[in-house]
Amino acid sequence: MADIMRRWQMDGIGRDALSLREVAVPEPGPEEALIKVAAVSLNHRDKMVIETGRGLPLKFPFTPGSDLAGTVVAVGDSVTRFAVDDQVISVFTPDWLDGARAGDARTPSYWTLGRFYSGKVAEVVGVCGHIHLIVALEGFEVSTPVLPILMKDITIHGICTGHRHALTELGSAIDSTETKPVIGARYPFGDLPAALDHLDRGPFGKIVVEVG
Repeated sequence: MADIMRRWQMDGIGRDALSLREVAVPEPGPEEALIKVAAVSLNHRDKMVIETGRGLPLKFPFTPGSDLAGTVVAVGDSVTRFAVDDQVISVFTPDWLDGARAGDARTPSYWTLGRFYSGKVAEVVGVCGHIHLIVALEGFEVSTPVLPILMKDITIHGICTGHRHALTELGSAIDSTETKPVIGARYPFGDLPAALDHLDRGPFGKIVVEVG
């Protein structure tokens, strides 16, 4: 295994603070696994973290990345779930294993953002209907008259990414049905800025950065 690797890292907030560096390959600690990343699928969360920090307590240098696939190349002490050569994907919320998400009665401010077009949601929703909005695509504030919501019996229900058990079941379903994801474009590792620009333009399908 190589001693040096390349990584994109942030030394501050903003795209100008994003740079490609050569660094030492880390050693996995207890209960950790070292993954050789094959590909990363850009997530709008990555864009928000790079450009605004998203209110997260980032420790610089920081490498953004939410969705990746790769192979286990080393494991630390006490690791029993994975072994070397296992193919793995990342979990969006690593500490959420199953069940209801803990702490929803008292959450950090960066969990409570959302936005609709001002005054429009109550006009276009049907009686007892559902409208699904993805926060990263629609914005981060909600502003709409209350009376139409009350008259149409509208329910506003916040959702987030699922727990690890749900992701495991999703992976099994994708394997069994041979579902193929829609990939909008592929970029080499060194072209991350171009991939982010493509994400800004609103792609159809996922934007994939091939790592190696």
